Amino acid sequence: MQAQRDRLKEKVESVEMERDGLKQELAKEVRGAEQLRGDNVKLYEKVRYLSSALSNGYGEVGSGTVARSEVDLEALETRYEKKVDPFKQFANDERRRAVNKMGPIETVVFVVAKMALGNKEARSVLFFYVLGLHLLCFLTTYHWSHEMGCHDFEVHPDLLNHPQITHMQGGLPEIEPHLLPGRGGD
Repeated sequence: MQAQRDRLKEKVESVEMERDGLKQELAKEVRGAEQLRGDNVKLYEKVRYLSSALSNGYGEVGSGTVARSEVDLEALETRYEKKVDPFKQFANDERRRAVNKMGPIETVVFVVAKMALGNKEARSVLFFYVLGLHLLCFLTTYHWSHEMGCHDFEVHPDLLNHPQITHMQGGLPEIEPHLLPGRGGD
């Protein structure tokens, strides 16, 4: 029994030593991975700077283009954005949660407003559409109020001196008798 216990004790000690060695190796690899992520972010910052410099025409590299196939720029950009703005994910989650709480009509209005106000051309179209509708309403109202006067309707003589309307802005406007249909000038 003691021999088995001693062998088991030796085995446990060797396994613990191996585990400790693996923990140290894992910690070293984790530090190396974090350093590589930091290097990738710095690399992306440099690539971004170079691409903006090239697009602004400040210089040329080789033939004037940067090869994007060798470097996964999207992954680098994602890491860069996470490092630069740690609250962006939280803001996106909150926005998504608020949209999920909306009813179907509110969601449709939100999506349409986001599309309409999201780009310059859509805003311009919306502005001119609303301007056109207002202009149409104004012209229609102007036409109705100025083109069709009181002389187009037959006015009953008792209406001109009716007590309920004589107090309004001096009563009905005076109409020349020759403009009334059936009286005078026709």
